[in-house]
Amino acid sequence: MSEGFKILSATEDISEWDALLESFPPEMQDLYFQAKWISLHCLEEGAKGMAFFYHEDKKQWFYPFVRSSVSIVGSEDVSRLGLSDIESAYGYGGPIASSDNRDFLSRARLSFESWCREEKIVAEFIRFHPLLETANYLGDSNNVTLIDDRETAAIPLDGNDHAEGYSKNAAYMIRRGLRAGCQVVEAPIDQFSKFVSLYRETMEMLGATDYYHFNSAYYSNLEKLVREKGCLLAVVEEGGDEWVSAGIFLDGECFSHYHLSASITTRRVPGATNLLLNHAAERAAVAGKALLHLGGGRTPQADDSLLKFKKEMGSRPCRFHIGKSVHLESEYDQLISTWEKQGGVSAGNPVLLRYRQTI
Repeated sequence: MSEGFKILSATEDISEWDALLESFPPEMQDLYFQAKWISLHCLEEGAKGMAFFYHEDKKQWFYPFVRSSVSIVGSEDVSRLGLSDIESAYGYGGPIASSDNRDFLSRARLSFESWCREEKIVAEFIRFHPLLETANYLGDSNNVTLIDDRETAAIPLDGNDHAEGYSKNAAYMIRRGLRAGCQVVEAPIDQFSKFVSLYRETMEMLGATDYYHFNSAYYSNLEKLVREKGCLLAVVEEGGDEWVSAGIFLDGECFSHYHLSASITTRRVPGATNLLLNHAAERAAVAGKALLHLGGGRTPQADDSLLKFKKEMGSRPCRFHIGKSVHLESEYDQLISTWEKQGGVSAGNPVLLRYRQTI
């Protein structure tokens, strides 16, 4: 294989994308790098799922992302500039590589950055995979600002009993849920709309940001993905069919992932979510997965209540990093200036692509 790069489409080059991904070690063939996952998160009109594939002989570097045109800033049409930006799909991503040679990784990243400038890609936001630590595959590029964002938690499944890592409180809550008559069932996928309704109610109650809300097309495509690569689990009480807690779990080659979850908003059922996660871990262990990744908290804070809950069951700590890169500085400054002139405030705003924020 000679030196060079190739751009792949998540919708038009699926077979080639899948074949290239299968040439990497199994753990790197995770869900977040697959074409179906990337195309699922092309949520804006005109957004495109893509991957940059760089190779030198047998060394390979593969980086999937979502590319979106920058057409409107605030209320101003900026499509005349012909700019776009790129962002990791929801969840985790970054590049993967078949070699950890620093010189090779640096050349791969520099080749990608050169392509970005030629393509008028103004900026890039990266969500690195915490289990694979994909920030390590940036090489020595100095064009990425790397930020340690937050801790995440995972349940190790390669031991004799994954429950040995649970905290005393988590183990107690599981027993409490069982004593109350709760049980976990694998819900038929044709009940997917029931989960969507419960999820939307939960997000509204929590006052969740737009990041956690999705449109109907997303749920429709997610349902197809769950049929192929995951499951929908629900917790019901003895003698009833009401879901008191439910979650979507998706599988990669080596890892299972806790994707979305919801609970009834009218009352609290102690132990229900603990039971849900324990059942998901048992399912993933039977399937031969090494970890069930639970993700992090709602905020980067170490005392975040959701993170504390997840750490009571996920005994393996991981670090989630993000990356920010500006490829066209003058054009980026122009977008920010246009946004600020309409009332956008940059002071104290750490969001790289803030020119996309509603004013």
